[in-house]
Amino acid sequence: DYPLISAKNIHFSYSSWKPVLRNLDLDIHPGEYIRVTGESGSGKSTLAALLSAQLKVTRGTILYPDLDPLFTREQMPA
Repeated sequence: DYPLISAKNIHFSYSSWKPVLRNLDLDIHPGEYIRVTGESGSGKSTLAALLSAQLKVTRGTILYPDLDPLFTREQMPA
């Protein structure tokens, strides 16, 4: 089964000198629950904003296979 959300090599920064997220890979499959924990300022809210498309990644790919009717398995990054 495809993941509901597949994030590969995600990088994000609010400015060019301070990265918030680096090299993040995450697959969320149907029926899975995830918990994101960390200290204040560690990127939890930023990750939620990226996964919900409220922010655009600086580098990397976030795919939503079930939402794209033209999606094929070949489009999944390795």
